[in-house]
Amino acid sequence: MRILLFILTANEVAILQERTEGWIAGIQLAALSLQGRTDVSAFLSAFSGSHRFVLDYLSEEVFSQQPATVQSFLLHTCILDRMNGSLTNAVTELSDGQVMLERLEHANLFVVSFDDKRGWYRYYQLFAEALRSLLKQTQPELIPELHRRASRWYERHGFLDEATQHALAGSDYSVAARLIEQVARQALRSQGRFSTLLRRMEALPRVWLDTHPQLALLYAWIVVSSGVRPWSDLEPWLQGAQESLPPHHPQATEFAGEVAAIRTMAAAPAEEHTRTIELSGQSLALLPADHWARGLMLLYRGSAFLSLQQVDEAIATLEQAVAFSEADVSRQHVLVAKSLLANAYVSSGQLHKAMHLYQEVVQQEPKQQMPLRSLLMAHGGLGNLFREWNDFSSALVHLEAGLELDRYVGGSLAMTWAAYLPLARVYLAQGKQEEAEAALSHIAEAAREASSAHSIALVSAWRTRFHLALGDVDAAARWAKDQGLSIEALPADLADLTYLEMTSMTLARLSIAQGQASATLPLLERLLSIAEKTHRTTSALELLLLHSLAHEAIGQREQALAFLQQALQRAEPEGYVRLFLDEGAPLVTLLMHLRGTSPRQQAYLQMLLAASSDQETMRPKDEGKHSQRSQVLIDPLSARELEV
Repeated sequence: MRILLFILTANEVAILQERTEGWIAGIQLAALSLQGRTDVSAFLSAFSGSHRFVLDYLSEEVFSQQPATVQSFLLHTCILDRMNGSLTNAVTELSDGQVMLERLEHANLFVVSFDDKRGWYRYYQLFAEALRSLLKQTQPELIPELHRRASRWYERHGFLDEATQHALAGSDYSVAARLIEQVARQALRSQGRFSTLLRRMEALPRVWLDTHPQLALLYAWIVVSSGVRPWSDLEPWLQGAQESLPPHHPQATEFAGEVAAIRTMAAAPAEEHTRTIELSGQSLALLPADHWARGLMLLYRGSAFLSLQQVDEAIATLEQAVAFSEADVSRQHVLVAKSLLANAYVSSGQLHKAMHLYQEVVQQEPKQQMPLRSLLMAHGGLGNLFREWNDFSSALVHLEAGLELDRYVGGSLAMTWAAYLPLARVYLAQGKQEEAEAALSHIAEAAREASSAHSIALVSAWRTRFHLALGDVDAAARWAKDQGLSIEALPADLADLTYLEMTSMTLARLSIAQGQASATLPLLERLLSIAEKTHRTTSALELLLLHSLAHEAIGQREQALAFLQQALQRAEPEGYVRLFLDEGAPLVTLLMHLRGTSPRQQAYLQMLLAASSDQETMRPKDEGKHSQRSQVLIDPLSARELEV
């Protein structure tokens, strides 16, 4: 045996230890079986009690040496992964279960207790597998009944998962279906345990799903929630399940509401925001007032409104989602709703209100099944807020936490945007161009993997904005040419307002840099009108600044300062900083011109100018050598101004 352990790798020794649980004879039998084999790891992983050496040894040297009563007990209880006296009594239909378990443990007959109280026991893996092989050989007709007895005991004692497992093993499909339906409803409310539940459902004969509409509906819920099947496979089957329910069935309306909810969940990941709003509206109209899925539908509906930049509708819907989920004690939904609501507050210019919501999410006490996506959104949101407030150290703390969560969550493009875009903007503000580009490239790769044309186009526009911030007008011009974009050739469709606005503002910056600022004014007026009507304050503030820069570029200083002063008045209560500084030296120049003409905003104005001065001193020496934007064009701040 020492020679065997010497020739095995550390991983193979660990596998052997796990399979034999330190049983010396088992290790020796494994060594005997390994003679002449080259596939050691594969053999050890598959090494079980049904292997002929193990089965022969345990059958002849252990099992056959026991009295008939013990043999019967061993065979009847070997179907159990764990057991106690009451459960073994139910399975054997005797009353000496606890005594027998204690006797077997005392005799070292491959039985081990889980705790000092000797409440629960289990057999060694190899011994249990050997006993099951013997049971299958000698009493195969008894196996289904043993499982059914176990299932009934587990259900009586509230162990529904084990009850379902044994009902399926005993081919008691009516009981299994009833238990699965009960467990599925609980799992959907808590948004957990989908993988196990899906395996249980797929263990049922297909006819049970085809002929039981409620069970079919639950299967569709689980499949969509876990994302393991393409929607194209599920939709025809779900339609058939709905049609199989009689129209006057007492649950027909609720059933239709749940079907609409499932379709909503399929539409949302496909970025079909208008359809998501339509379907969620149908679902909410059909579901009872206290149905658990209402909170989920409000979440999807609010998120879709937010994606379409319909901020007022998003805020109203997500506030309902928070209230409903808190009343329904759905912790997962509450935290996701709060994170999304905070995003909407940021868009509406309520930064401090958003901060408090994000903090509520990240300060939640860690518990089992903590919703990592809501935490990621909250950390990303806080990182973005601290970036806006020019507190890069605090921003990076939250963004690094978001990046760590993104590694665990994975697969969600929205989560990647939430963490990596603020990170890229922090790096750009710090003059770390390579790091900023790497963060944007990460988003671009995620967008390609998700086949999201929207995100691919959006990240390209962001990269162009970064080029302009660094003074690389030629790269920005190439982007516009490659995309076939110009101020005159922008789409009129507002369906994708996020992309339209980002593209339009990037083109406006490019036109200003190319000396064509006057051409941007009609576009900026149109965009500002849309932003004001939809109450998207952050976008409106950015557009006011672009108006200011455009007017300054064409020599209209008075109009430029008027737009800038309006932006200052509206931005001051929430403390925007990067909104101004990210526009570069031309805007800093305009801020300086306001020092003596805007008494109400003097403290805020001086803070912005001081932050600008600090930014210039912390940039790398060679950064900005290609950029005119990074050069402050008039006198630096005085000592007194820096002190303020």
